[in-house]
Amino acid sequence: GTVAGFIQSTIMVDISKCTTDTRMQLDVVEQIVLCCLIIGFCELVAWSPSSLFYRKSVADTLLDANSIFKEVFDSHVSVNLDALKLRQKKDVDIALWRNLPNSLHQQERYLSDAQMEPALWLPYAPFSAYQQLTTCGRRLNLHLILLHRSLTAISKLREDKDKHDSFRDQKLLFDDLVADEDNHHYTSPGHEMIELRTLVGDCIEEISGSMRNNRVYDKTVEHGELAENPDEIDQATREEMVGLDELRDDEEDWFMPMHPTASRNFKMLAQEAQKIMKRVYSLDASARSPLRKQMTGLGAMVGDRELPTIKIKNNDLMTFHAVALALREFVEALLEADKLCWGGDAGWLNAQFQ
Repeated sequence: GTVAGFIQSTIMVDISKCTTDTRMQLDVVEQIVLCCLIIGFCELVAWSPSSLFYRKSVADTLLDANSIFKEVFDSHVSVNLDALKLRQKKDVDIALWRNLPNSLHQQERYLSDAQMEPALWLPYAPFSAYQQLTTCGRRLNLHLILLHRSLTAISKLREDKDKHDSFRDQKLLFDDLVADEDNHHYTSPGHEMIELRTLVGDCIEEISGSMRNNRVYDKTVEHGELAENPDEIDQATREEMVGLDELRDDEEDWFMPMHPTASRNFKMLAQEAQKIMKRVYSLDASARSPLRKQMTGLGAMVGDRELPTIKIKNNDLMTFHAVALALREFVEALLEADKLCWGGDAGWLNAQFQ
């Protein structure tokens, strides 16, 4: 159609092209064939759709966010606080405030271009799912900034605590959450926090690979004439997915949402994050809550020590909850991105995610 539009206008405007001269007619045919070959080469070989660049940009941005998360986490979180003092911290402000937002803005440009391009023979791109995926990227960026600021404030609290004899022997709430000295199920201290860090990296690498290759691993789609819906996942994969109507006995409002996809890494991430959130928010005596532990110790020691020397600092309490909330939102954004990669624009799947 593109070639015909140019050639037809040329022939109709240029009267000399309408001739009985065989040589002239062959010249016109040669031009048409040459134009078709050039456009065919550009469309089939050289041309790449903007949706491809979008997926590559998402994959690269996620890997960048993963490297920043590891740097922020390793610079401020450790069971051995003396080792943190010796660690050379890198400046991540430029990456958080400029590089990641620029990458997300570039994703929106690719997505806008992809919506304007003709699909031709290419499969339809799930634009609404891609838009939500970019929103997840912005959530990751925002809560990574908040996590960095909160952990930096905790590092300053550690320095201030060491300067006061009355607070030197008292652990910060967050440090008690990481060390988890009351946990007798694991031989290594800080198991839950270290496991969470590892799972975040595994999940980001998984979703980055899925976006780069444009396929979800371990997701099988029904095929054949017997399938009711050829675009629906098969029964085996469906059985691996957790039913969202399943109730947990001790479920509370602050619980992490159940993750319905069959991704093993993301399921483990949701479970590990839930363990940490339970220790932060649960009022259960068996939750090993750092706040409950200090408040219990406060009540027992009021008669032995002066109250100003054993009360919890307001900054300690605020930063403790700020880090917990930033971690929770960061993990939930990752879980939402995994749902989008699995479900896309599939109506029945999106309905279950509401």
